[in-house]
Formats: sequence, structure tokens, C-alpha cells
Amino acid sequence: MPTLDVGNEYSSRDLHTVLGLPDEAGGGGWFQGYHRYGAEFYVFATIREPGRPNANRRDHWEGNRLRWSAKAGSTQQQRPIQQLLSGRFKVHVFWRLAGQPRFIYRGEAVAKETSTTSPVTVLWDFPSRVE
Repeated sequence: MPTLDVGNEYSSRDLHTVLGLPDEAGGGGWFQGYHRYGAEFYVFATIREPGRPNANRRDHWEGNRLRWSAKAGSTQQQRPIQQLLSGRFKVHVFWRLAGQPRFIYRGEAVAKETSTTSPVTVLWDFPSRVE
């Protein structure tokens, strides 16, 4: 298991190296939304600054929890979403402010609430909180 430090910032290239991704896995799409690699999921959120248009994303913080929207068109009937929410896989959450190149590792998360809408939205909680 690679070492990820909560609160540290990682570029896409840093994550590619730390996670030991094969060369063919390192495209920019890997770091958008969510991706399963082995027995773990990696979730990537982009937070809009207050007062800025939110485009098609609704990612935002609610206290210490993250409200995150999956990829456009996602539903709870899709196998990757079912796996992501199953609790059988570790889920690592990264976030960044819109326009910033580096992601901040927030830690392992568990889904506290999910929507039945499309795209699926999840309220992620972080049991091992770092305040």
C-alpha cells in the first residue's frame, strides 16, 4: 500500500508515482471523478470558491464532510457506483479548489448519505478526522 499523508498536496504526476500506476493508467481522466485501482477507490473533488459559478459540479464542504457529485449520467444501478458505495473497498478522497493543479489528500472516507438522482451524490465522512 502506498503511503499517502492526510493534508499533503499531490499533483497528478505525484499521485502517479506514489500509487505506482502503470504508464497506461496515468492519463488526466484517471484523476477526474473517481477511479478504482486494485481493491481501492480514489475520489477526486473540485471545490468552487464561494461566489463562483459551479459549472456542472456540486462538490462542496459541509463542515468536515464532503458533498460530492459523481460523473455526469451516473446512477446507483451502475456497477462502479455500487462498488464505490458498497463498503467493501477503501475509498481515498482528494480535493482541490477549482483552478488549482494540486490535490489535497483528505483521507479514507465512508459514505454517510447517497442520492438516487443522476448524477449520484455522496456525503463522505472521514472517521479518522484530522482537524
